[in-house]
Amino acid sequence: MCEVSTSDDSVLFTGPELELTMAYLTVKPLAERVEIGTETLRASPAPPEVVNALQALCRSDVSSLLLDVKESLLHLGWLVEGSRDVVRIRKSRRAGVSGFTTIEYEKSTRKMTVVTTQKCLADFLKQIGFEVVESKYLVEGRRHVSTLAEAVEIEERLSQAAC
Repeated sequence: MCEVSTSDDSVLFTGPELELTMAYLTVKPLAERVEIGTETLRASPAPPEVVNALQALCRSDVSSLLLDVKESLLHLGWLVEGSRDVVRIRKSRRAGVSGFTTIEYEKSTRKMTVVTTQKCLADFLKQIGFEVVESKYLVEGRRHVSTLAEAVEIEERLSQAAC
């Protein structure tokens, strides 16, 4: 099960990975600052709407929660694999005139892989903990990522990285 508590101007959410992922997807557009841990999420500020949404999330059954997570990820442009759980997510986008960036997260191995034609992303990937291999036309980065929510957060940071 999950728990929701407030302190000062922030809300603390603790729960299993699926609930944590949905909490992140729910809170991210509403909060100015979101921090993700292995089983915790802290968001600030914490207006009553955010607290109420997280409390309702804790009351949800797992099957509807799984559908909500998958639907939210699809809405954000992720391809989602897995029927009883989210097994793998993948997202591709254009980069520049004729380039691409592909991000994949494999939940069973907890590995995230980024492949891109944007050579300028190599340093940024290294800064956020990726092991990077560069070839003539591609940059490939791999790193351990603890949760699905963290994988979504890393993709958001990558999409905002400027070259």
